[in-house]
Amino acid sequence: MKNIIYILNFLIFVSCNESSQIKNDLTELDLKGNVKSLVEFSYPKLSTNWEYKDIEYHFDNSGYLIKKIDFDYDTYTEFNFDDKNRISQGKQYSLNDSLMFNGIYKYENQKLKKREVLNLENEIVYSAEYTYSNPSNGTTLIEEKEYDQKNNLQRHSTILQNSKKQDIAWNEFNLEGKLMSRHDYKYNDKGNRIEYVKKDSTNELKWRVETKYNTDNLEIERILYNPKLDKKTIRISTYEFDNMENWIVKYQIQNNDTLKTFKRKIKYY
Repeated sequence: MKNIIYILNFLIFVSCNESSQIKNDLTELDLKGNVKSLVEFSYPKLSTNWEYKDIEYHFDNSGYLIKKIDFDYDTYTEFNFDDKNRISQGKQYSLNDSLMFNGIYKYENQKLKKREVLNLENEIVYSAEYTYSNPSNGTTLIEEKEYDQKNNLQRHSTILQNSKKQDIAWNEFNLEGKLMSRHDYKYNDKGNRIEYVKKDSTNELKWRVETKYNTDNLEIERILYNPKLDKKTIRISTYEFDNMENWIVKYQIQNNDTLKTFKRKIKYY
């Protein structure tokens, strides 16, 4: 069951709702040129020969996403999209390409209302339902409830989004409806997330992350604060670029030491 939580907890409300606010998906991902596909790999410290594929995108001629593959542990999940650029299906495979689970996304009035995860016998093993409300100032509150194959509630959370459909608050509750943790987000005027704060049920700070960007919307600095240790950690990101000015190598550096390297393989039409 642990492996299907990813299909099945993976959710992009921008993709699942109307997306007329963006020109196309290349714009949303800050990619330049007529990109056909992008694959991103990561190389952790001391393991530069270990190639882990993180994510893979495929785009049509107009720059819209037609397939997205997220790799997680010993599985990967392939997402397909409908003609309104919403996730329509998510299939989870083992790394030997054997189908394990099939996720179905159902919509009502352009909003995601339900996800169902089916096994190879076409039986529902997991489902999630969504309700929407509009508290104030153009915000949208999305309530998510997840159920097991016997329709028992397993998880309950809410997501508050601003008018740009950016997550600004995410709260998680226990099965009795008591708040367990809260996560708050702030953005700059370019839509980049500049702060993430995690608090527990008593509103005590557990973690804070501040992020800085350059004029090309690329992350250049991340400041992580651990209140338990009262310690700040600074991570710097530097880049190498291809001829289209898309980054193809990213170095994550802490205390003058490279913690992780990300590499991209980009194909153009």
